[in-house]
Amino acid sequence: MTSNNEDLLVLEDNVPLPKDNRMGAGESLPANFKKIVEQMRVDQSFFVPTESEAHRKAKTNAIRSAIRRMQNDVKSSVEPDSTFSVRKYPDPNRGAGQYGLRVYRVT
Repeated sequence: MTSNNEDLLVLEDNVPLPKDNRMGAGESLPANFKKIVEQMRVDQSFFVPTESEAHRKAKTNAIRSAIRRMQNDVKSSVEPDSTFSVRKYPDPNRGAGQYGLRVYRVT
């Protein structure tokens, strides 16, 4: 087996860490989000408007994370085995081609 100098690791001193942007402001959800999710029954849904594709993806992640936290919280009335679905959905209040998210309670 031959060794190439390009394959060797080199230790370096005093290289600054890159900016940590994991702790951003986060995506905000409506003020009554938790109350609405806790009141949902199977086959009910609600609509969340979004501004763009990137905003929709961020909002989807925020909704899924919030629901998962509620399912894991003993004080929450959302059962751990309940199932929710977050789907891209046409915005009923805006023109064609404008989308938001619809959150469904499946089980």
